[in-house]
Amino acid sequence: MIVYFDTSGLLKLFVDEMHTEETRNWARAADAIALSRVTLPEASSAISRRQRTGGLTLTSARQLVRKIAAFSCAATVLELDEVRAADLAFEHGLRGFDAIQLAAALSARDNAGAESFAFASFDLALNRAARAEGLTVLEPLD
Repeated sequence: MIVYFDTSGLLKLFVDEMHTEETRNWARAADAIALSRVTLPEASSAISRRQRTGGLTLTSARQLVRKIAAFSCAATVLELDEVRAADLAFEHGLRGFDAIQLAAALSARDNAGAESFAFASFDLALNRAARAEGLTVLEPLD
């Protein structure tokens, strides 16, 4: 099975917080992991924000970004489909990067087949749109 992680899902693989262990289990069970080209910069931005607000030391934040970058190199990284993302943003009222994430996931699903594909995100609006587009959305058990 291919699991597509948006940024919120990807960060849970590296930062211990609620649902981290389940998210890591999804990654371990995957035959392949897919990400959007925008996921690494978006993750880096989130980590930088956390560091600036005192949640991480600068050294820890830099190490975390390097780990995520290495992980990204081993994943299937999907390019931007701006026309599909624009349509999805309009159709579902999504923020720009969420629409890009969904467009990438749909492209990956189209190539893999629905039976062997799952979407991992912790963004409620994005998950709602993903379900409306026919994606299987992984959700924590609680």
